Amino acid sequence: MKYLVLGASGAVGRACVATLRAREDAHVLAAGREPSRLAAALGADGTGQPDAVRVDLDDPGSLAAVLSGPDPADVVVNCAGPSYRYSARIAVTALRCGSHYVDAGGDQAVIDATAAAAEKHGRIGVFGAGVQPGLAGVAVRAVAARLADPATTRIEAHCGGVQPLSRAGLDDYLHAVRARTGHPGKVYEQGALRSLPPDTGTAVPAAFPGTASAHVSLDEECRTAAEELGLASLRWCNITASAQIEQALSKALGQERGHTETLRAIDAAVSGTRPYFRISLYGTSGHATAHTVLHCADSYALTGAVAALAAREDPRGRTGAVWMSEYVDAPAFWDRMATDVPGVSLALDTAHGSEPPASPREFEEGEL
Repeated sequence: MKYLVLGASGAVGRACVATLRAREDAHVLAAGREPSRLAAALGADGTGQPDAVRVDLDDPGSLAAVLSGPDPADVVVNCAGPSYRYSARIAVTALRCGSHYVDAGGDQAVIDATAAAAEKHGRIGVFGAGVQPGLAGVAVRAVAARLADPATTRIEAHCGGVQPLSRAGLDDYLHAVRARTGHPGKVYEQGALRSLPPDTGTAVPAAFPGTASAHVSLDEECRTAAEELGLASLRWCNITASAQIEQALSKALGQERGHTETLRAIDAAVSGTRPYFRISLYGTSGHATAHTVLHCADSYALTGAVAALAAREDPRGRTGAVWMSEYVDAPAFWDRMATDVPGVSLALDTAHGSEPPASPREFEEGEL
């Protein structure tokens, strides 16, 4: 298989390239706007540089020219952002040129915008092949699969940590909030969305340090999973590491600060702290419980590895545009995080008792 990785010089792209190159039968073509930066970034790991090509995503014909060559890529993997600016356009280009497409980002609007092109050209477009969206939806499906009855399954999830924020990541965050994608302040219950009162308190589980705060917000991918599975309820909370980060993002949303100032403020807030990222889910169904926690130090490297693993799935016979969490075997893919992604720890507890426990098992800082 031949893979073309867009945005290969970034943190996500580098991890994607490295994960793909670990497979002996993979031919990886790394793409970026600046050849010198690409060469420096990909040569830093000491394993030798993959084949590289210049692709400028702001030039509509740049990607098409590469894919129209005599040996086109079987799969295009997009690790460049911001997603709202590039994903739909480059996905349609890749699909039209006969390549399957995997994107670390994307939202429901992007999926809808590319579905017709994927069907027309007999290819698959996979979106949300990252962390959130991506592993978020995979985790919901994996926990539900380990419980007996979706109709009685209730899941509470927490996701976040201490990580630096890239400019593309900030762009996508601001766009998502301003465009009102997802469902902030809402939970899924019995087939419908329910708004929580503004003053509803949200406890932070012991998988996260006491300085963190939790905010209820259900994204499009996880809502899709809850609806398809027919869950009794799904409550998703995003974790913010500190009040300083919340304040910086709030000022950016209010246009009181520009991107550069916001990123500096976030860098200052995380400076001197140990970076971490976690996804924690606790599910109950009758007397059965399932609790899982994923932990890593670098969510960008994890995102790149997830995109690569999704790209390595066999796309033959599959067409259309879908979330990655719908595309993969969720329980198996979730378990692979512990075996196929360096630097990731995964804990999973399942139990059957006469009474469900009052709260999830606590995972102390450093236990994972």
